[in-house]
Amino acid sequence: MKKILVIEDDLHILNMLEEIFQSEGFEVVTYPDKNSVKGIIINRPDLVLLDNKLKDGFGHELCSEIKANELTKHIPVILISGYDDLETMAKQCGADACMAKPFDLAALVQLVKQYIDMRIEAK
Repeated sequence: MKKILVIEDDLHILNMLEEIFQSEGFEVVTYPDKNSVKGIIINRPDLVLLDNKLKDGFGHELCSEIKANELTKHIPVILISGYDDLETMAKQCGADACMAKPFDLAALVQLVKQYIDMRIEAK
């Protein structure tokens, strides 16, 4: 079973994403705060779905840390946010993809599946 780590400080969105991805057959680990690269290493997810604006920091900072670490740089990161310059921010931090809020749930599920499939093919 493929594992997705979701970091989102809006508990309504976090719970909704957890339910949706579980119904799609994924194991879902959720965090309502920024977490750390150590947390990513411990959980060993196949993909990180990361909100940019968190109560205790910014997702793009964590994304940069994930992509700079030898143990985690291979993990796809999808940055989600309501920021206007999301694409630029995603490129700067090394995110594999981004999706603006409010997002289309079907499109988000498709994007996640696409990156997980690409990771499986790369192994």
